[in-house]
Amino acid sequence: MKSATKFGCLFTMILLFVGFLPISAQEHSLFPQEGLKDVGSGKTGSITMQLTKPFDECLSIENVTFGINQIADVVSGEYHLLDEYKDTEIDLNQITTADQLDTAARTLTKAVSKSELSITTDETGMCTAEDLPVGVYLVYPTDLSNYELIEPFIVAIPTFSETKGVMEYDVSVLPKHSPLPRIRINKTDAKDHQNITGKDFAFTVYSDEECTDRVAVIQSNTTDGTAEYLIHCGSWWIKETKAPEGYVLGNEKIHVEITLDGFFVNGKAVETDEDHRYYIEFTNKKITPPNTGVDLNTTAYAAAASICLVVIGGLIIYRVKKK
Repeated sequence: MKSATKFGCLFTMILLFVGFLPISAQEHSLFPQEGLKDVGSGKTGSITMQLTKPFDECLSIENVTFGINQIADVVSGEYHLLDEYKDTEIDLNQITTADQLDTAARTLTKAVSKSELSITTDETGMCTAEDLPVGVYLVYPTDLSNYELIEPFIVAIPTFSETKGVMEYDVSVLPKHSPLPRIRINKTDAKDHQNITGKDFAFTVYSDEECTDRVAVIQSNTTDGTAEYLIHCGSWWIKETKAPEGYVLGNEKIHVEITLDGFFVNGKAVETDEDHRYYIEFTNKKITPPNTGVDLNTTAYAAAASICLVVIGGLIIYRVKKK
């Protein structure tokens, strides 16, 4: 019964973590021992993922690709990690909380060398992996396409259904997802740090630090002097490519990155506000006309010429009077 208890606890945490359908998650549910008697007898099952609506309407639930790797077998009601994952030193049988399951999924993802199976969502945001042998599986996004951040999660086949009272071999999952952050750039004057309004400017997003591979152009909001961009998962560099009229083009690069560890701006972990925005100030200096000395010399020459004319005129008058 001890192994059956561990078996049930882990499945319960999986349910709490990713949200299964139609199985209901009960905090202290245990698997009846008789429910495990056929586990590992050569049966197969399936995992169906259904993405839910993203927070931003501009995003899509289509063409999101998941990698699926078996990480453990079920032997006598307990989990046994496969050899390639034993170096992680994770004991699935000891996991009792959602946080532990979260950490385990992230750690196991780092140990994945390649995807054993890959499936992609259709226009409805659904995809299914079929004919999966009994065991424990790690599911992780390999291409988020135009969707939000999805953390890796663990799914077991079979899972016990509280409502039906049987072991379910076909499991449906609603993967949890987090909204993508938006970065809002305040375009300010270097002298007074007030937003520069009424003047057009632009920033460009690149996928490389050298800023050669252009991804998108961020247009300005001339009304309030800002520029806003939805940051997708990955590493990006943002550079000003058009300065407001009368201002010097800035050469500073903004590095933004989203990983499973968080949102980073210029290498620093940052938090967004309740609207999922992070604000950054980008200043510009006004263009100062070059002082070449031409105007001063011209004035000096004109003054000297005037003095010479006065002197010459005076000499002429003096000579005329003398005659």
